[in-house]
Parts: sequence; C-alpha cells; structure tokens
Amino acid sequence: MKIRLPSSPTRGEGRLGGRQSRGGRPSAPTELSKQWAGYLCNGQRITDGRLLYLKNLKLIHFRSFSSMEVEFIRGVNLIYGPNAVGKTNLLESIHILSNLKSFRTPGISELIQWDSDSASILGEISSHEGGSKSLAVLVEPNKRTAWVHGKRAYPKEYLSLFPTLTFVPDDLGMVKGPPPERRSFMDKGTFQLYPTYWADLSEYNQILKQKNALLKQEPLLGGSTRSDLELLPILNEQMYKVGSKIIQSRLEYLKKLKVALQKVYASWLPGHENIRISYKSTLGKDVLEVDQEGIQRLYRAALQKMEEKEQRYQTSLIGPHRDDLDIFLNERPIRQFGSQGQQRSAILALKLAASEVYFEHHGEYPALILDDVTSELDPSRNEGLFTYLRKDFQVFISSTVKLSYLGNLAPCSFLELPS
Repeated sequence: MKIRLPSSPTRGEGRLGGRQSRGGRPSAPTELSKQWAGYLCNGQRITDGRLLYLKNLKLIHFRSFSSMEVEFIRGVNLIYGPNAVGKTNLLESIHILSNLKSFRTPGISELIQWDSDSASILGEISSHEGGSKSLAVLVEPNKRTAWVHGKRAYPKEYLSLFPTLTFVPDDLGMVKGPPPERRSFMDKGTFQLYPTYWADLSEYNQILKQKNALLKQEPLLGGSTRSDLELLPILNEQMYKVGSKIIQSRLEYLKKLKVALQKVYASWLPGHENIRISYKSTLGKDVLEVDQEGIQRLYRAALQKMEEKEQRYQTSLIGPHRDDLDIFLNERPIRQFGSQGQQRSAILALKLAASEVYFEHHGEYPALILDDVTSELDPSRNEGLFTYLRKDFQVFISSTVKLSYLGNLAPCSFLELPS
C-alpha cells in the first residue's frame, strides 16, 4: 500500500491512498511527512517529550496490507474509513507488536497474507531517555519471534518494552464470559508491576500440568500405586507454595487497581454509578484478610480437604488457576444486572484504571488501543472519555466516521483508510 499525503500539512489530517493488493509485488511505501506527522488538529505542534510511545509502524504482508508505513503522534491517533478497509487490522498489528499475540485469533497463520510465507511488524518506540528502540515481530506459519534492534529477544524480556491496553467489542466477554478472561486481565496487570510474577506463573502452570496428568492416571481411580500416592503430596506442597505467591501478588495489584478505579469513575463518569471489584478465591473470603503465610495455611488446608474430590474428578480444583474477579455496579453483580452500555463502560474503566496503576509504578502510561469504542458508548460517555484522555496518553482509535470533535478535546491526528 502506498501512502499519499497532501502537499502541505492540513491541520493534522492525512490520507492513505492507493490500492490494497492481495498478490503480486508490493508497492514501495512512501514515508509519511515528518512535518505533517507532528501537527495537532488545531494546527499547533507537539514535542515528543520523554514518555514511551509508538513513533512509527511498518507492516509487510500482514493480513490485507502488502506493505504499509505510518507515523503516529503521542496524543490521539484516529484511524477512520468504511468497513472492511483494514482499520482493525492496523490496530491488531500494534497489539501484536506489544503483546506478541492477536486479540482476534489464536491462529497466527491467519495473520500472514495468503500468498506470502511470513508477515513482519516493525515499530520504533521512544525510550524513557528520549532515544528509541526498534522492535519487530516476525510471524511465520508455526511460530512468531520477537526482535529488538535486530537481535532475537525472549518474550519475558520483550513484553515490558511497549506496554499497551486494548479495548475491543469482544471484550464484553470480560464481564459475561468465563473466568479465564478476567484472570488474564489480572495476570497482565500484575506482571507489569512485578516482573517475577511471570516466572511464578510459569512454575505454577508446570506443577499444575504434572498434577493433572497424575490425577488422570488409572491407578488413582482404583488401586493406586505407592509411587503415585507419594508424588501427589509433593506436588501439592509445591503448588501451595508457588500458588500463594501468585494470589498474594494479585491481591496487591488489585488493591492498587481498586483505588485507581474509583478515581477513573469519578473523573470520567461523575455521578453515574458506583463500581467495585473483589477477588474471588477458591480458598474462601479469608484469603483477603491474611498475609502470604496465612494464604499458605488456607491453601494447604483446602488441598487436604479436596484431595479425594480432585481424584474423583481427575483435575485440580483449588488454586489461582480457578480464581476469578467479581465486578459489582451499585453493589449488584454487573454480569447479571448491568446493561450492555454499563458493562462496556466498566470494562473500559478497568483498563483505564490499569493504565493509572502502571503510571504510578513506572512514571508513564501504556498506549491505549480502542477498536470502534465510540459506537459502543453513548455520547455523554464518549465525551467524558476523550476529556479524560487529555492526559499524556498515546491512543489509537478506529471509527467508521471522522470524529472531528476530537480536535477540541485532545491532541490528535486523523488517518483515513480508503475503500
């Protein structure tokens, strides 16, 4: 895809021109005008500052894009155009550059243009010191690899370099869906605060896998062998020691998130509703009132109590892999009693609160990726949202229409994807 620009900056507006080719040799991309990219909607310029943000992005054979380059500003970047022109594809590529996975599909082969062997996503991220980092994700049919300055990077090192929070229409499952979606939200936020959380979670999942494999062995259903029975208590001990650390880390994160959530709701939706979150543990409510040693005691006792039941069901029934996050609106479960608009607002508020917690810990905000958010909220909530985003956020938003009023609320750049 070629990028065609006006001959001079026009109040922060740009247009992507040309044809999205599904085959043949991709056209050589034209670089976005440096002069144009720095303008606000009101014709003023902004400086890059020292905060973390995505400066530019290049896509090669990614979904509908044969080749594309685009530059972004630190404020609001609105990507608009009719349906099926690649707006969500563009946001998805930014999410993958940050998280090494898609918010749309677990199948990475779907990300590669159908007539190509691989896809590439490259981006330049400003650093804390005012320099930059070159990030890249190479997607092949059966694997994806991360690169920093042209060198391979391990995921646990890479994932902290360009933090993002994403809101998409399917996020409604975070309220209505099963617990894994809410656990994933907690885990991501906790990891961003406590880097060792990744290792704890990986160790726990390995122990869990071993224990479940043991529980599914036939001897445990009838005449158990001595070696099998001796191994189970060992795995349980390992599980409660590591699992208690995970629960304690989650609780510490949620304590900060609760405070931030109240502030977000008061600022974004003053006088609308009261929102509250609570950790729901398989160890019971007492887990909220004790320290890590207390969590270990509760965990050990629960495992002993559930030992026979776990053998009967052939799976692990106790631990952080079964825990959940309860969300209440005006003291009633939002899952059952909240309207769809209230549920979407609550999800977005949780993600904004997570960004505030990240800022308190790291001194910068993660980038926000908002897919079609304006069509999911009523006008008053939309206006409150963009007023709130006057802070030092970098935001990527998709819309079917050009939201000109954004220019009065926040620094912004308009990018049109043609049909």
